[in-house]
Amino acid sequence: MAEKKEEMVSLKETSEKLTEIFLELEESGGELTPEIEAGLAKYTENRKVKAERIIKFTRRMKTQAAALKVEASELSAMASRRIKTASSLERYLLAEMQALEEKKMHTDTFTISRAKIGMPKVDLIADTLLAKVDPKFVRTIPEEQKLDKKKKNQNL
Repeated sequence: MAEKKEEMVSLKETSEKLTEIFLELEESGGELTPEIEAGLAKYTENRKVKAERIIKFTRRMKTQAAALKVEASELSAMASRRIKTASSLERYLLAEMQALEEKKMHTDTFTISRAKIGMPKVDLIADTLLAKVDPKFVRTIPEEQKLDKKKKNQNL
């Protein structure tokens, strides 16, 4: 069990152990004892294994991140296409209801209202806005005005 714990030493701990071994080697005047040699071999190998695992892990994470970015982009594009398709179908349904002058359509599941799927009528918006505006600032313009070319030329 003690051996397993030694194998699981972190990279930082491995660096610390190697630093201790280098100091020990320096203190011994460069004499490489079997204990120092065994420690060097063990912690140098451990360091290489840890570094390799870190590189493998980081490369895998970067690859996964790149794949997730692509997938997110594809999902976003798919969502946009579905929104466009839904809007297109709503416009199609609205046009067909307008062609038959239907305001509502009843199905087994839904009651479909032109006002809910289409643009609200401008008259309703204007009435709502006019109710909020002080009447002294409102001027009514006739719906149809035709230009009388004869009167226009006489004023010049």
